[in-house]
Amino acid sequence: MTSKIINLVQFLFILSLLIYIVNINDKNKKLKIKEVELIDQHLDLQIDNSKLLDHINLLDDEIKILGSCCANEGLTAKDVEYGD
Repeated sequence: MTSKIINLVQFLFILSLLIYIVNINDKNKKLKIKEVELIDQHLDLQIDNSKLLDHINLLDDEIKILGSCCANEGLTAKDVEYGD
């Protein structure tokens, strides 16, 4: 009788370990999927950041050109208004 109880306890213990291992593997898979999504998001943000930095540099160059024209009185209100 006691050997049956011991076998039952062993079976239940092994079953609980298997369930635990399966749950860990499932959580691990979910974390890997989340990691891949975050890496994709990071790369997308790097691309967006690069485009914005290019635009900022272009605007900075235009501001320098306009500042130079205004400092030399080469740009009048008429030029700004009509773009001539």
